[in-house]
Amino acid sequence: EFDEDTTKALGQAIGRAVEITNILKNVKEDMLNNHVYIPEEFLNEAKISKELSPKEILTHPNLYVARQKLADIARTSFAEAYRLLEENNNKNSKPIVYMLNLYNRYFELMDNRGWEIISPKPILKPMDRMRLLLKALFYHGN
Repeated sequence: EFDEDTTKALGQAIGRAVEITNILKNVKEDMLNNHVYIPEEFLNEAKISKELSPKEILTHPNLYVARQKLADIARTSFAEAYRLLEENNNKNSKPIVYMLNLYNRYFELMDNRGWEIISPKPILKPMDRMRLLLKALFYHGN
């Protein structure tokens, strides 16, 4: 029930926030499986050579710098998604709000502990998920 421009902007903001959160959350598992999803430009800014193997990147002391750069984009994307939802709130947005709250909580857990900490992956207990669900069900903006 959002207009076309809002739908597109909301989809892009949520997609970016969720995908980046997954990259940050799964960085160890991905690199141990020889996959590097952190953009090369962020690795370069962190002074991490693209010639290194994924496992060497994983243990590089500057990896947190690249992760922080990626986290900045996620943080901005979460804020944009919440802004769009608040400005265009409707009764059908509750599933979107729940998903956004869920991924934002994973992001917050990682952000609060620091981007130099890769493991263990953040975990949400069933009660935490229930709180997020209730928050989405009673969502009326902000």
